[in-house]
Amino acid sequence: MKLSITAKAKLCKPPTAICCCFDKTYIATKGRRVFFTDDMRTFKSILFSSQVNSLACSENLLFCCQKNGSVFGINSKHKTAFKTSIGESECIYSVFDPAADNLLVGSKSKKVSIFGLNTILKSSYFINESPLAYFDVSDSHTLAGISQNDQNIQFVNLKTKEKLSLRIIDGFPEILKYLKSDVLIVGSSTGVLNCFSTINMKRISFLKLGSAITAIHILGSTHLLVGTVCFIYLVDLSNFNRMVIAQELPVDGIPIGFFGTEVIYCAISRESRLGRWLKCKKGHNQLVVLSIMH
Repeated sequence: MKLSITAKAKLCKPPTAICCCFDKTYIATKGRRVFFTDDMRTFKSILFSSQVNSLACSENLLFCCQKNGSVFGINSKHKTAFKTSIGESECIYSVFDPAADNLLVGSKSKKVSIFGLNTILKSSYFINESPLAYFDVSDSHTLAGISQNDQNIQFVNLKTKEKLSLRIIDGFPEILKYLKSDVLIVGSSTGVLNCFSTINMKRISFLKLGSAITAIHILGSTHLLVGTVCFIYLVDLSNFNRMVIAQELPVDGIPIGFFGTEVIYCAISRESRLGRWLKCKKGHNQLVVLSIMH
């Protein structure tokens, strides 16, 4: 790895992953660079040997999972503190499970590998007939994953190894987040936001937002930020049985990631490139836009 400095606020290549860690925002792009910033205006970058496809963060490490199968964990001083590999397969997506101190890495080999912080491979799972494009892990150690062009959500209990699947009827699942260990939020390709109980595998409620859901951000236990093509929605979740749109905010582009709690940043992609940042905060059941940075 090589640390270098750039003053470009508009990144020259499309982003592959975005993550917040060490009070900074990290953006992996096509190529071999991971950019980072603490003010969304001045960017520095780390040069890797291979393209970084996924980023995940623990309390002390930022994990960079590469196209060549290598996985690096770097500390806040950007020094390598963790290094392992999933083999010759390409890393696709990764999640850090704080409840177990494990890093989960999904690959093109259709396998999810689980590493401890000592870099030892603990276990691996073949979860679906095609690679998982996106997944999350609950506090009760259950993985929920989705594959491209597959209407089913795959569940694996990482302790008991029990497997279940849940079929989505409104398009394909695009993104999902555990709100808590037994409640899963799923956004679909047709713009339907679903709230599922993972106890009985039934849909509690749903909300039609109109276009494909591209990003979900949990704000406490009562609100969600949801990105769709050209819109950001603040969704009131205080009643799981009836999700309500609290606010609809048009944006010029596609929201691809939200970061923060008090002050929230939204990365907006334009024509496959990171075009601008929206800076906002949550007021009383509404979003207050602080600035838009180009």
